[in-house]
Amino acid sequence: MAVLDEADRILDMGFADTLNAIIENLPKTRQTLLFSATQTKSVKDLARLSLKNPEYVWVHEQAKFSTPATLEQNYMVCELHQKVNMLFSFLRSHLKKKIIVFFACCKEVQYLFRVFCRLRPGISVLALHGKQQQMKRVEVYNDFVRKTSAVLFATDIAARGLDFPAVNWVLQFDCPEDANTYIHRVGRTARYKEGGEALLVLLASEEKGMIAQLQKKKVPINKIEVNPEKLVFVQQKLEAFLAQEKEQKERAQRCFVSYLRSIYLMKNKDVFDVFQLKLPEYAMSLGLAVAPRVRFLNKAQQQKSGVTQDNSGAAGHQSEDELKSFKAQLKGEQSQSSQSEEEEDENDEDENKDEETLKPAALLCGFNEEDEDDQKDQDLLTVKRKDVFNISEESQDDEGTDAKAKNQKQKESKFKDAKKIQKKNFRVNTKKIFTEEGEVVQQWPPLQKTMVLDEEEEETSGINMEAAKERLRKEDQEFDKIEYRRKIKEKHREKRLKEKAARREASKQHKEEKKKGDDDDDDDEEEAVAYLSGADEEFDPSTLPDPDKVRNSESSEEEEWLVFGTGARGFTNHELFPVAVPVFLLCCLDRYLPPINLIGSYWPCLTSAPASALCQE
Repeated sequence: MAVLDEADRILDMGFADTLNAIIENLPKTRQTLLFSATQTKSVKDLARLSLKNPEYVWVHEQAKFSTPATLEQNYMVCELHQKVNMLFSFLRSHLKKKIIVFFACCKEVQYLFRVFCRLRPGISVLALHGKQQQMKRVEVYNDFVRKTSAVLFATDIAARGLDFPAVNWVLQFDCPEDANTYIHRVGRTARYKEGGEALLVLLASEEKGMIAQLQKKKVPINKIEVNPEKLVFVQQKLEAFLAQEKEQKERAQRCFVSYLRSIYLMKNKDVFDVFQLKLPEYAMSLGLAVAPRVRFLNKAQQQKSGVTQDNSGAAGHQSEDELKSFKAQLKGEQSQSSQSEEEEDENDEDENKDEETLKPAALLCGFNEEDEDDQKDQDLLTVKRKDVFNISEESQDDEGTDAKAKNQKQKESKFKDAKKIQKKNFRVNTKKIFTEEGEVVQQWPPLQKTMVLDEEEEETSGINMEAAKERLRKEDQEFDKIEYRRKIKEKHREKRLKEKAARREASKQHKEEKKKGDDDDDDDEEEAVAYLSGADEEFDPSTLPDPDKVRNSESSEEEEWLVFGTGARGFTNHELFPVAVPVFLLCCLDRYLPPINLIGSYWPCLTSAPASALCQE
């Protein structure tokens, strides 16, 4: 069994080699199934698959329309230079939708994708076209499927064989090639009982022919109009983008030429007429200031005009010549006009000779140099031609001689320019600034001022070398003195600045050292007070006396207890040693000084017991 999806496209001549290779490896007795939304009935195509008695099954054969009933289809007529504004306005008003926009060519997708990324319409913008690698296409497809709201700029590469779930809108920015292409494009939405909407944008010249084709294919479509109040103009922004980036400008030019080529190569000339397009307005809508030159279009216009225009042009030239001659006779200038005509005829003859020498070379080679750039973009496979008659070498020799002559002319002209500059005494790379009174304020390069006043010299022929040497010596002395003084002043100034900075640093260090000394003294005092107060020691309840035990004065002396203050805290001999030393000193003072309660005044925590008792203890 052989199953072919999109059979009408695969049976085209572009896939002939691949399809023939597959069929050769299949058995002759087989079942062949062909699937497509627009199936072919061509006997030649079916004979290639060796089909016998084929059965044709069409889902919508008895239906009123060939598209799903859940698909709402509309079209609108828009001028070519308003298409970009319309697309941006459409995206701004459908930010929560999933949209596919179909274009005619890859370069149009590339340029508009980059431009809309810069314009930031408020929705994710993706691009899918035939110039991308397969991995990039898969990545873009998965990204678009994953998003809930996005817009995909695509060519007809996305019109077949791809399942995009939950697509709300299919917008056809450029007119499709035929009704079959239209059906495949709108088939990306309203898939399997789901709803969807489709919008076709047509030019005024495309409306009549395209709508007639759709009606033959049973496609129901309604006409709508654009609301001018909601139309947003982006032409100025595009012009600003192209002015900032040269690469973007080149992409816009390629987009312009590629779109015109796609229209020119369309088979149905009733729908697609490239000569009815307004090219300057279309170029400005893309952000270009001037429409690029389209060579193949110029040649097509010349071919279309034909011989009739040549005849009418010749008749017009003759009538103009007759009028000129008549006017010259009236004014008595017949002789001058005849001389000018003879000169013009001679120039025309020379030009014709040059053209005749170039024409056979181009004809024998079989191509023109002007068409090379266009053919590179147009053809996928190119033909290499051999120069059998050695015509290219001869033309290269001629070009080489012409280039030499041009170089000689340029050299002569530069030499003449240099002579002119020398005669006028121009000084190159100089700059002068003058005041309102006409005095020179600044001059570049700077000139050394004279330090010695001019002396009146006797008028003698030539230069007095001795006087010149003496003048230079005086000049150097005066100038050297001034420079020496300036350097000495600069050295003294630097020395003063260094000394001032050193003094500031020393004073700063002195202040910091003083601060550190004060902080250390404060810390020592705090440590001594804390140690004497016993703040760091923990209270031990085992040192307290037993209240149930009867004590005598003798026993209390033997147990060596001291009672201090109201807290009734006890200290043993080894605990009392730090306190005993200052108490001993106070007792000594108590003997030799008047009776003052020194212990009570200095240590309120001690009891009012006599100091002698403490000293004995």
